[in-house]
Amino acid sequence: MSPRPSKTWKAVLGWAVLSAGVWAATAWWLTHEVTADLPPVQSTLRAPSREQAAPSRESIPDRIGKGDTLSDVLGRNGFTASEIHEVAQALSAILDVRRLRAGNEIEIDYDDTGRARAVRLDRQDLNRIQVTRSDLGWQSESEEIELSTEVVSLSGTLNGNLFSSMSALGESAPLTIAFARVFAWDFDFYTQSR
Repeated sequence: MSPRPSKTWKAVLGWAVLSAGVWAATAWWLTHEVTADLPPVQSTLRAPSREQAAPSRESIPDRIGKGDTLSDVLGRNGFTASEIHEVAQALSAILDVRRLRAGNEIEIDYDDTGRARAVRLDRQDLNRIQVTRSDLGWQSESEEIELSTEVVSLSGTLNGNLFSSMSALGESAPLTIAFARVFAWDFDFYTQSR
């Protein structure tokens, strides 16, 4: 007859199973929530050709995908090699185009003749950059996105586990993870919350 597992061993095993489940659920939620907000990469969408006149002004959203460069994005949206070079030169006054990352959003405005007239970049560092075609060539400008800070308090009772308690209060998984990380060295939410 084999010996029965101790209570400590059961607690450790229960904690491991619960932790794995919570992290798997959080990872699933984050990948589906975060990627749901991003627009799809427009790999087959083309700008109107120079020969075809577009009926009206058009704005085409795109974003830098994994492994993409600015040249790739502009090229698939109808820019010629010389236009790509001119846009990159105008941007180099503000930022290093090699520092653009996957997920950076790009929006291209076309005039009623199908000619690109502006390129807007929304970077993840809360900076919006616009390059506009003028009689002097492409001109760039940068604008910081203003943030406002709002202090909010939240209170509740821990029932069951931290994730279900925070969800019952209407809070998201990323906030729960951040909360748990802040107190990770001071409080064990699995054992000390009982």
